[in-house]
Amino acid sequence: MGLTPSKLLANSDVFHYIETEGKPLAQKARRLPPHKLLAAREEFSRLEKAGQIKPSKSPWASPIHMVSKKDGTWRICGDYRRLNSVTKFDSYLIPRLLDFTVMLAGKTVFSTLDLKKAFNQIPLNPDDAPKTAVITPFGLNEYTIMTFGLRNIAQSFQRYIDSVLRDLDFIFVYLDDILV
Repeated sequence: MGLTPSKLLANSDVFHYIETEGKPLAQKARRLPPHKLLAAREEFSRLEKAGQIKPSKSPWASPIHMVSKKDGTWRICGDYRRLNSVTKFDSYLIPRLLDFTVMLAGKTVFSTLDLKKAFNQIPLNPDDAPKTAVITPFGLNEYTIMTFGLRNIAQSFQRYIDSVLRDLDFIFVYLDDILV
């Protein structure tokens, strides 16, 4: 198709919304061992240069959460359990894999696409970005894009990709995996 999610979103009104109930929740920064602190600083610097995070003065603050990836690097996000507990559920339908078996009956040739960093292509509603603020030993930063750990990101992405590909009846979409 030749279109990346970034190009598809360039002139779009697609955003991830975080509808919450109650007052802002703030937690303290967690201490990190030196090797994790260095990795976190480097990743936050990279994310800021890419325009995916920015310094924040938000009343919201979730502690940093680091997940080891297969290649030995770290995935950085917030520990959003408290934020998620006050975030309203988005009921947009995520297809069940079992549903695809009915649609695939009689089909014999397939091709698959896995959209790289697809979830990070959806911008946050600017009014909700402060809710994603992550507190670290070196400051408070908020995301400008949808990030891992937030409630309803699967629904936001599925809604977007369904709207883009809805008229193509030979394509089956499950989140960031596309079967042609």
